[in-house]
Amino acid sequence: MDMSTEMAPDPAVVNLPLSDPLCVQAGTDCLAYYAASNASQAATPWAGQFAYGHYVTYYWVIILGLVFLSYAFQSIRDLKAPIQPHTEGKKPNIGRKAQAAVRFIFYRHFPYPRGNFGLPSYGYTAFLGTTLVFLTALVFAERPYYREQLGFGAPPIAIRSGLMAYACVPILVALAGKANIITVFTGISHEKLNVLHRWISWFSFVLALIHAIPFFYASANDPGDGGAQRVKSEFYMWGTVIGASEYSGVPPLAILFAMCLLSLPQIRDWAYETFYGLHILLAITYLGLLFWHGGNLEDSWAYLWATLGIWGASWLARAFWKNRSTHLKNVWFEASVATIKEVGGDVTRIEVWPTDDFEFKAGQHMYLRFLDIAALENHPFTIASAPLAIKADASSEKETMRSSLSKQDNPLVFLARSHSGFTRRLLAHADQTTSKDSTAASVCIDGPYGGIHRPIEKLYDTIILVAGGTGITACLPWLLQLIALAQGGSRGHLRTSRVVLVWALRHMDAFAWVEQTLADALKAQTQGLEIILQFHITGSSKDLASKHDVTSTSTTTTTTTTTTTTKEMSSDLTDATIGGPRVNDAATRMAHLGVVSAGRPHFSTLVENCVAGGKNIVLGCGPEGFKTELANAVAGAQKKVLRGECDEIALHLETFGW
Repeated sequence: MDMSTEMAPDPAVVNLPLSDPLCVQAGTDCLAYYAASNASQAATPWAGQFAYGHYVTYYWVIILGLVFLSYAFQSIRDLKAPIQPHTEGKKPNIGRKAQAAVRFIFYRHFPYPRGNFGLPSYGYTAFLGTTLVFLTALVFAERPYYREQLGFGAPPIAIRSGLMAYACVPILVALAGKANIITVFTGISHEKLNVLHRWISWFSFVLALIHAIPFFYASANDPGDGGAQRVKSEFYMWGTVIGASEYSGVPPLAILFAMCLLSLPQIRDWAYETFYGLHILLAITYLGLLFWHGGNLEDSWAYLWATLGIWGASWLARAFWKNRSTHLKNVWFEASVATIKEVGGDVTRIEVWPTDDFEFKAGQHMYLRFLDIAALENHPFTIASAPLAIKADASSEKETMRSSLSKQDNPLVFLARSHSGFTRRLLAHADQTTSKDSTAASVCIDGPYGGIHRPIEKLYDTIILVAGGTGITACLPWLLQLIALAQGGSRGHLRTSRVVLVWALRHMDAFAWVEQTLADALKAQTQGLEIILQFHITGSSKDLASKHDVTSTSTTTTTTTTTTTTKEMSSDLTDATIGGPRVNDAATRMAHLGVVSAGRPHFSTLVENCVAGGKNIVLGCGPEGFKTELANAVAGAQKKVLRGECDEIALHLETFGW
């Protein structure tokens, strides 16, 4: 006897109208309910909502494609651009003026401090705003948001927003990687992409929230048997669809919120090392739970497999291409020799000798793993040395380049200011020696990363370097690089004829960090390169010389210049000025190299005075508020291009935060 035959529906409910509660309770046994359910699915198919995940993917691909085309066009144009100095009287064309008008808006930053949660520049905000509008339109474009009965199927708005959140996962992982495919195809470094990673993660969380809420709302308000008991039964539903239930969706939603919350600047900066380890652990758990929750419905897992592919490729590239200790061409697990020495002002100088032929560009940074101090931690530091060595007797630029890139006779130099956590331990390790000698250490190096992908020394007439505090580490290599290129009189690799270095430092003692490097660089014989140095002492009055000896910059910025051909040696700062002999010695030495001013630089005036005719680029590195003021000043200076006073004013900021 066949015991598998289905029971016949109750004749009493088969022909009931949909308005009858007994029909709703009977479900598909009631013909009216069955017909209404089919009509609901025909009008708004459940499977059709999965297409919205595809739309989000298309959006990411189109954006990346447009940026790639722009990057490729710019790279080809830069490659073919002749080394042609600015011609006096030449006016910017309509294209340059249009570019300046765009930069006038998009270069601007929102005011600091971080009470605004670290909003990025207007340019980034415009892209994020466009993305937000696009995602919002997709979520709310199609009606109805809910079905008449919960039994007719899941709320359409919940399904599509959930798949849209899934479609954000691959791009989130791609934006997070240090060595990632987006950087390869766009030239945008990982630290700048990380800004988008953090904001899009919030977009993904909101989509996930919109995905979750309708299920609870529909259960609570279902015309048939809605209420708390229905919410509970739906939440713990199991067996009809493996994994795809409210029960399996809550954990990844909670983890995503935790990752977003911990990524806020106030929390992340307070305990970065803890945040970093926890973030990786939560991300792995989140991805695993998404497999569980998706239940392989339709193509839900396709986004997750793509994510694993992107993550794996990024990890492999970093392990075997960027990491020097496991590089495919190197001896594996061989650490580099390093020396550590305190140089004053709670700053540690690190010198690293790579184990292999190592090439990098000015302004790039490395991740260092100190085996003797924190073997499980990787920390980023900007390379404060230049890839080209400055030689007093260099006979040609080509000779200089070959000698510096073939084997690392000159070490990689880093400066690390002590704050808390690892940098405090690093300083303590340097203090272990009782002599003035450096402390030895073993270091694994990972990189280089970041920097500028364009050959700006071939493209710009004036390069303006603006540094705040230890931001000098990102600007100094460019000064050294330009001097090295100018040696021997060869102009085949150098268009730049003028470089300005502006350094705002809190105390004069900080000058010792790079004093010898600057002094040696300015002694080098160069041709056709004007060098201008300006120092702004922003500390308390006890660290400053008298107003008679130091130019005040409370309202304006002095434009007196110091060049390698004619230096205006100032010896007015004597031992009688405020601060004692040690400070005054530093002030005198600084004045021998450039103009020393008291107070913070007035960025608008500074940029206006430093910009010259032709093509200009401003490179800045420093605290977030410092960079915000500088960016807004460069944005305002675009008026000079619009007035025809110069051809271009570009901006590049080194970014490790928002």
